[in-house]
Amino acid sequence: MTTRFGVFSVVGLGVVVSACAAVATSGSQSVIRYDREAVRPTCDSSTDLQVAFAVAEASLAMCTNGSWVSVSGSHAGDAGAAGATGSTGAAGVAGATGAPGATGSTGSTGSTGSTGSTGSTGSTGAASATGATGSSSLVSVSPEPAGANCASGGYKLVFYVDANANGTLDSSEAVGAQTAYACNGATGVAGATGSAGATGSTGATGATGSTGATGSTGATGSAGASGSTGSTGATGAAVGTVTSAGGRIWMDRNLGASQVATSSTDSLAFGSLYQWGRGTDGHEVRTSATTGTASSGDQPGDGLFILNGSDWRSAPNNNLWQGVNGTNNPCPTGFRIPTFAELDAERASWSSQDIAGAFASPLKLTVAGDRRSYDGVVVVVGTWGSLWSSTVSGAGAIRLYFGSGSNHDTFVRAWGFSVRCIKD
Repeated sequence: MTTRFGVFSVVGLGVVVSACAAVATSGSQSVIRYDREAVRPTCDSSTDLQVAFAVAEASLAMCTNGSWVSVSGSHAGDAGAAGATGSTGAAGVAGATGAPGATGSTGSTGSTGSTGSTGSTGSTGAASATGATGSSSLVSVSPEPAGANCASGGYKLVFYVDANANGTLDSSEAVGAQTAYACNGATGVAGATGSAGATGSTGATGATGSTGATGSTGATGSAGASGSTGSTGATGAAVGTVTSAGGRIWMDRNLGASQVATSSTDSLAFGSLYQWGRGTDGHEVRTSATTGTASSGDQPGDGLFILNGSDWRSAPNNNLWQGVNGTNNPCPTGFRIPTFAELDAERASWSSQDIAGAFASPLKLTVAGDRRSYDGVVVVVGTWGSLWSSTVSGAGAIRLYFGSGSNHDTFVRAWGFSVRCIKD
């Protein structure tokens, strides 16, 4: 490349401009030009290293790296060696933040972190509503002799539902009783017989033996004089009767009553309270003493009201009140305990199925109450009346009862109810 210098003048603008322009040649291409245009052309790759004069600016400029650089003065000689690199200029103002780059692909899943510490205990939840109170129960406990229920004896437990929660077993609550037994363990096996002891000393002389048999009877003596005639005994009380709507003849009062009822609550017409199947032995008296020992026979031999959960007998006997010849028929001669069918036929004839209807009937029935089998207490006097029938049902017997309504059910035989006899 050859470098030449030239001096030129610009006249006609009122000024003389002298400039030293570098002329570069590369082959046949000249990269210097002089222009007197109003404005310089655009400085780009097509005008790079060219010199232009602009009238409007009255100056020469060289296109270098995309911009016009003013040149003036005189230039001479070859270019000297490159000077030392100048110190780095101050950092330019930071450019504006570029647009965010595209989202990179999802990285692989990191390893599972360690388990965090247990969170604090949550607050206590609201209390739930209180549930409904369950039914109370009543339990009757009585000795159970050795037999089919307990081989070695024990105790009988009868459970009742206390439907009205009054702590007392009413007659209407005795239905559906549940019976259980707490039995004694069997007797252990007898131990081996011990060795024979030493022979004891001779005992004292035994008592004199019994007198020998009596000799044959002597001849009969002559008859003695006749004794005086004894006084006449009192006439027995006549049995009062009444004919029912069904044409049957009944006693006009309960067994043990002293008069025909004048009202449904006439205490003199209440009468006795019998345990089913027992005779008139004193137990039926409303204030009789009690015992917890069941009877092993048909006649206990005393007048005690037997406290037992189900039956006053240790083993049931269904034939005690069957007909006029029943083993323990408590009715007067010619009368007997009615069957349930006979009692229910009378109930069907009442004007109303309650206390009023029972009293308005020819039998004039009273609300005499009943006597509980587990403690001997007489209850529901004045509000309920019950009559035993001779009809058995399972281990119990059927009774008719009336109060605010009337019906029948199977009841334990140890309970005490009224008796009304019917003519056979």
